[in-house]
Amino acid sequence: MSVYPPVTEQSTIVRMPRLSNADTRHGSFQPYPRGSKLSRQLQQPHVTLVEYKTARFLITDEPNAHNMENFIMVFKLHNVHKLVRVCKATYDKAPLESVGIEVVDLEYDDGAPPPDVVIEKWFQLITDVCQQGPGSCIAVHCKAGLGRLELENIMIIYFYY
Repeated sequence: MSVYPPVTEQSTIVRMPRLSNADTRHGSFQPYPRGSKLSRQLQQPHVTLVEYKTARFLITDEPNAHNMENFIMVFKLHNVHKLVRVCKATYDKAPLESVGIEVVDLEYDDGAPPPDVVIEKWFQLITDVCQQGPGSCIAVHCKAGLGRLELENIMIIYFYY
């Protein structure tokens, strides 16, 4: 099963210019200006599905206003009803909540262990979601989808199961 939304008739194929070795070696090639709307819209959600016994976690990078629809499609595909945000809020959660995805803020510093309060809330959240039935999934993201998320998932699997 693909984690990417299906291609529609409205999809556009963008031809990328050929890269020379000099362009790729020095990192000077940028097909679109950094931060442009087009470059953000072309980004697909980068997700990793972690399954252990009855627990399912979808680790993602951070959504934004330009790729929110793609994230919502991926979340629906994986039966996500809760999205845990462990970084500062940088996007509006209203589009997610309008389709039935609850956004839970459990922010803590990158590179630091989660505080006890966050750990307790995590375990309560997992208990609630697992009681909803098999197939339920918790999506989790920090700024880049690295670091804090892996720590939390390892912690959950180690202590909870």
